[in-house]
Amino acid sequence: ASGASLSEIRKSGDPVKGYYRELLTKYDSDRRVNADPSFVSLTDVFRELGSFYRANGPNSRLTEPVRDSVLTKLQAIDEALE
Repeated sequence: ASGASLSEIRKSGDPVKGYYRELLTKYDSDRRVNADPSFVSLTDVFRELGSFYRANGPNSRLTEPVRDSVLTKLQAIDEALE
């Protein structure tokens, strides 16, 4: 509970949208990248979050199973990149 309004939160995420689009469009067709386990896991994270928010609305809190799944995948990505 940071006290930020919903519009402030959304605005703070705007710069990330460009990086997300670049990741999915530029590197998805690059065989050097798209077969890498960290890229596959990261795109899985994006898909899982996208599916959750499409089904539950953009203001929904992540359920514990979804949160745990995402965190597990992110931790595996982090370990793979070390």
